[in-house]
Amino acid sequence: MAAMGAGLLLTLMLGYPAQALDAARQALTAWALSVAPALLPYLVCCQMLWAGGLPGRLGKYFRRPMAALLGCPGEAGPLALLAWLGGSPAGARLIIQARDQGQLTLRQGERLAFLTGTMSPMFLLATLPGWAGLPHAGGVLLLAHWLGAALAGVGLGRVVPFSRSDGAAAPPRAMALPASKPPQPAARPAVAPPIMAAVQACLTVGACMAVFGVVAQMARCLLPGLPPAMAAGLHALLEVAGGAKALAALPLPPRTRLAALAGACSFGGFSILSQNAAFLKPAGVRIGALLAMRCCHALAATGIAWALC
Repeated sequence: MAAMGAGLLLTLMLGYPAQALDAARQALTAWALSVAPALLPYLVCCQMLWAGGLPGRLGKYFRRPMAALLGCPGEAGPLALLAWLGGSPAGARLIIQARDQGQLTLRQGERLAFLTGTMSPMFLLATLPGWAGLPHAGGVLLLAHWLGAALAGVGLGRVVPFSRSDGAAAPPRAMALPASKPPQPAARPAVAPPIMAAVQACLTVGACMAVFGVVAQMARCLLPGLPPAMAAGLHALLEVAGGAKALAALPLPPRTRLAALAGACSFGGFSILSQNAAFLKPAGVRIGALLAMRCCHALAATGIAWALC
């Protein structure tokens, strides 16, 4: 199926080369000027806090609420907080790291993935209100986004059946030692691995934005008579950053525009879904369950934003 989709996209790009190039250019421009500056510093800070052992130090304070709400250990609380602060795919990276270190079971990793598939707060607080021409609406968007994630994540995590054997937490990965100890290289600064991990995640975001931005443009080429509102909604369904920019430019009442933006950003588009899926697949998280969570999150955030306005 993926190969067929890639072949179809390649054919369309050859048929509409100018439109494909323009769509990729616009997506990468939005990523470079608006998304990456807001996302990269957060990713670096989250990785440094994780490397500094924050979940282990604060886990005891989250033990009871995390056990009652999601059946997760206390360390999942600080992890979820870091994921909310960093946005996707920071949460997915932290979950897979926790699974690799033997801190989460399959069920716990999936439930935590439901709760943490959020967007960067800086994007919601700074970038999106500027696009919409509503400079003071960032707080409403962020509050609706986070409340929707909490309601949908906790609710879905408690009702979605988990048919596979949960098993124990994954054992930490062990490294084989060589027969003879080689010369030790010069020690790298402790800050280098978090920065490299954050840069890799940020580049993944840019690549997904470019690919799904082209997909959205090719869909518009195939449906030239699509109304602007439907075209913007289709773009947001596929790639949320460019789609949110298109939704923000629609001549809608402020309340309707904010509710639509909250719903679009909470769904995240298939671009963010593919990013999270790429990180979470090794942890045993089901893609269908993630898609259901994104739909529930979008509905909850839309209603909350409408009520808050």
